[in-house]
Amino acid sequence: MAGAPLPVFVNPAARKGRAGGAVRRGLAALEALGASPQVVDTPDVVAVRAAAGRCAADGVERVVAFGGDGIVHQVLQGIAGSGTALGIVPVGSGNDLARALRLPLRPADAARVALADPVALDALQVDGTWVATVATTGFAAAVNSRATAMRFPRGQARYSVATFAELARVRSVPVRLTLDDAPPIVVPAVLVAVGNTARFGGGMRVCPDASPTDGLAEVTVIGDVGPLTLARTFPRIFSASHVRHRKVQTFRARTVRIEVDGDVVGVHGDGEVVGPLPATVTTVPGAWRVAGARTV
Repeated sequence: MAGAPLPVFVNPAARKGRAGGAVRRGLAALEALGASPQVVDTPDVVAVRAAAGRCAADGVERVVAFGGDGIVHQVLQGIAGSGTALGIVPVGSGNDLARALRLPLRPADAARVALADPVALDALQVDGTWVATVATTGFAAAVNSRATAMRFPRGQARYSVATFAELARVRSVPVRLTLDDAPPIVVPAVLVAVGNTARFGGGMRVCPDASPTDGLAEVTVIGDVGPLTLARTFPRIFSASHVRHRKVQTFRARTVRIEVDGDVVGVHGDGEVVGPLPATVTTVPGAWRVAGARTV
């Protein structure tokens, strides 16, 4: 396995800058397995995307990302649609994609799986931007923005704190959804989530039946609920029991058009800002390959 350098992308901000030890253990494990990891100099997300794109253009067989969903999101922009596979060593705060794909969370174990055979997976495309996990708008996107800016508490608890901080501002708005070729429907909503995988936000199973291998997205809509009802309902996302609430609807589609009148938060995907509304979310089958992914 030794020979050509193995490009490695590292998010220095993973776990709010506290992932250094895990990265070192993962790199050491790759070397012990016979690989030749070479950390790519990427000072910002633009550089990550560009470097990943060069790897794909040069026909690099595999790259590895150290971090959480954010670094994977950036690397995906460069390798989607190419033959370059991605190995993931999840050392981020939430690691929702790694959990969805049943990848190991210990750096040494993850390094071994990062060198395994790759599996073809679907991805979402939101007006030209690739998303691996869930694209959201409304309350969930607002929570994500607040949680991303917080330095304390750590991990999943940040999303819980951000959720309650945003509750006072929650309001439903009429959302026009077009699902594939069906006639548009208008639904009042505080949250719309389009899932390629089930989880976002540090373990929230917002689209519990989403699969990255079936060519479809699961769409979850939380309807016109007020702050108190949302405060009771939103925590149920962790157990996926929110889908049984009478104000929650789910759909399945390959293409989802989301339109909202008024000044509302845009679309977030993989915990990153993706773009404004209106937006079209399309599932692209087999858009990328992830080493050792397990989806069943």
